[in-house]
Amino acid sequence: MTLISLLIALLLDRFLSPFKEWKQLDLFKRYARKLCDLLSRYGDADSYLGLALVLLPVLVVVSLAQEILEDFMFGLGGLVFSIVVLMLMLGRNVEEDVEGFIEAYANDDEDKVSEATKDIVGEREFATARDRLQGVIETLLVQSNHSLFAVVFWFLLLGPVGAVLYRLSEELTHHDDICGNRLADRAAGWLALLDWAPARLTALGFGLTGSLEQALTALRYHFFNGFVSLAADNRAVLSSAGTGAMMLDDYLKDDVDAGMVSTVMGLLSNLLMRTLVVWIVVIALMTIANIF
Repeated sequence: MTLISLLIALLLDRFLSPFKEWKQLDLFKRYARKLCDLLSRYGDADSYLGLALVLLPVLVVVSLAQEILEDFMFGLGGLVFSIVVLMLMLGRNVEEDVEGFIEAYANDDEDKVSEATKDIVGEREFATARDRLQGVIETLLVQSNHSLFAVVFWFLLLGPVGAVLYRLSEELTHHDDICGNRLADRAAGWLALLDWAPARLTALGFGLTGSLEQALTALRYHFFNGFVSLAADNRAVLSSAGTGAMMLDDYLKDDVDAGMVSTVMGLLSNLLMRTLVVWIVVIALMTIANIF
């Protein structure tokens, strides 16, 4: 059932995206903002307790809904619920960012390139075109974990509740306007814990579909260096393993032009797709072995 839910959700999200507007999670943001306003009247809404109080009611509702629908119509209700929840929790489509960046370079318009870059990496500044391209690729490698692989990981472990837990935690890190900077920082610390295992499994997947030596080196240096640097280690292991698997340094020796950008971004897309296939094969084998 888990494998079927995963495959259907991934296919629908990639080719149809029927819940694209709902994936912005505007309803959750409004709920969280109102709850934080209420909590601030009685105590510190920016604490870890505040974070738990924001997340727990949603998780309880999802868990109850799953329990109710699990046996509805011989399990069909639970299957449909799992598919819908997973589709809603899958984050930003990295493939769309890749295509947008390629298109901006193909148009030979620096303003569009800058806009596409900002849309991916935010307000970061880069000294050269090579630095910009590398920064974009590293960001997309990290984003692929946030948007896809980590969501799938927690879905496999905890079902729809796991996918919701991860996505809402990740969403709170981006919105200090909901409950303030402190809650966003608390959410970032919590997210780093949730990211530890999937980030390293994703990095290993990069290695299995690219350069395994580079991935193992990244895993060895960034496996665990303490809780203080956990978030940075998560990002580093993904970016190092991913760029190493792509052999990015070999391509960055050439001048950055539309052709080179298209080639490198194509390598990135292929790497992510091959890694996803590896994950699906492993999940299928674990399903056959009755682990899921």
